[in-house]
Parts: sequence; C-alpha cells; structure tokens
Amino acid sequence: MFIMAIATPIAFSTTFLVEAIALKIGLQAAKASNLANVLVETDCRMLYEVVTNLSSPLPASAKELIKEIRDLFSEGNFQLNWNYREANYGADSLATFAAHMVETMTWDTTLDQENRLQNGWMLPKYSSVWNVTPPPFLGRWLNHDIMNVCKRRMTSR
Repeated sequence: MFIMAIATPIAFSTTFLVEAIALKIGLQAAKASNLANVLVETDCRMLYEVVTNLSSPLPASAKELIKEIRDLFSEGNFQLNWNYREANYGADSLATFAAHMVETMTWDTTLDQENRLQNGWMLPKYSSVWNVTPPPFLGRWLNHDIMNVCKRRMTSR
C-alpha cells in the first residue's frame, strides 16, 4: 500500500549529509502524519550504523542531526533497516526527480511554502509530495517491490 513520497532538493556537499537530512525529513513526515509501525530503509550503510549503534562514533559535521534522528526514532514506532542500493530504486528515483527539478527550476525565494502535512508541519521549500497515489515514475519500482523482483548485485571480483 502506497502512503506517501517526498522529493526535496537538498543542497549539501556530502552524500552522507544528504542521506541523513532525507531520513530526518521522512521521519518528521511520518510523525506529522500520525503513522505507526513504519519501516524505513536506507542504502547508506554508514547512516544505518550511526543511527542504530549508539556506541558508533558520530561524524563531527552531523552530530546534532544524528541526535535529532535518534530522538525521532525514540518518539515513534519506527524501525530502520539497511538494504543494498540495488534494492532501493524507489528512493533513487525520488532523488533523481529532485535533482532534475533543481536543474530545471527557476528559483524564486519569495514563494511561500505550500506543502503542509496534516498537523501543519511544513515540508522544506520546493518539496514535492505525493499522498495516496504515487508519481508515475515511482510506480515501476513499487511494482518490483510488490512482486519481489530482484536486481543483480554488482560486485567486483
């Protein structure tokens, strides 16, 4: 069952920070929508380790952000799983959409943010959100998940 998808342009230089910010946005959206028993998947092994392993050293650039993410996990009934990138094409297609949106949009900093969730929590500016019906570009990957279609794992020998 599809509930929600969010694509948000994130202007940071490291993949780890972008992954962490995306995780925080997703958790905030789930919490604001009063969702329970939420399974969150990430293909960023480092993010998974620092969030789930309390003794894991935190990157200096993300200490506060990781603490906020851990707090969100403790406040809701959320579970974080790590998965191979090849099994996470849905998230990749949303990230690609957001990146393409950034490349083609005209930035207008005077626009008010209109993307609000049920309890008034505001999504970051320039976000795209889909409720109930997924965007067309995501449907293929959701169908693959439903049908348990596997992708080959690329490894070096």
